[in-house]
Amino acid sequence: MWFAPWMPRLRPWFDDNRGPLAEHGGNYITAATEAPSNPDVIYAVRNENAVFVTSNAGEGDGAAWIQVTQTGYLHGIHAVSVHPTDPRTAYLACNSGVYKTTDMGTTWVQEGVQDLIYRDVAIDPANPEHIFAASNAGVFASTDGGLTWGNLSDGIPTGMVVTALSFNAASRQLAASTYGRGVYMLNVGQPCSRIPVRVQLRVRGHNFQGMYAQFNLDNSKLAG
Repeated sequence: MWFAPWMPRLRPWFDDNRGPLAEHGGNYITAATEAPSNPDVIYAVRNENAVFVTSNAGEGDGAAWIQVTQTGYLHGIHAVSVHPTDPRTAYLACNSGVYKTTDMGTTWVQEGVQDLIYRDVAIDPANPEHIFAASNAGVFASTDGGLTWGNLSDGIPTGMVVTALSFNAASRQLAASTYGRGVYMLNVGQPCSRIPVRVQLRVRGHNFQGMYAQFNLDNSKLAG
């Protein structure tokens, strides 16, 4: 067994106590994600209530961190996920919803089914418009970048809290960890496959639910 050393770029947050991520005693980093397409871009969450972004992480201590959400504006920021090819696009999983930015945090738009607590967001690297969200009411999916959502929880006990998601691009499987009930696996299949869901759409702030349909994961449309 061998152990690879951790990269040192995150150490100044704790060791040096310098910069906005550690400017006050008691601060801690609750989530951090590097953009898959640009290692210089990292999104970090401090104390679950503020998001910071750097675009020059490779400079180490010289990296500039910019706070892109007002402290306390969003509570319970559990995770941040970054678009596989566009470092300016990212999603936050929060107590109050899913939030999306397309300009590296300058603006955020609330998405997801309302009145749910979100724990994690996974993105299909084969089609980044396909989004999966873990919530206190199961797993929800979107095929249009978060504009509309469907319930993808068939097979998971009703009301089960899903705490995290992991999408395996090679096997096309989505793993969902739950609170006290283990891990559930979903075979997403190839991008042209269809997944049965219970539709719960958010259109201009209104919710519509109760109809069965399928997500066509090839062309991001709903097929009856």
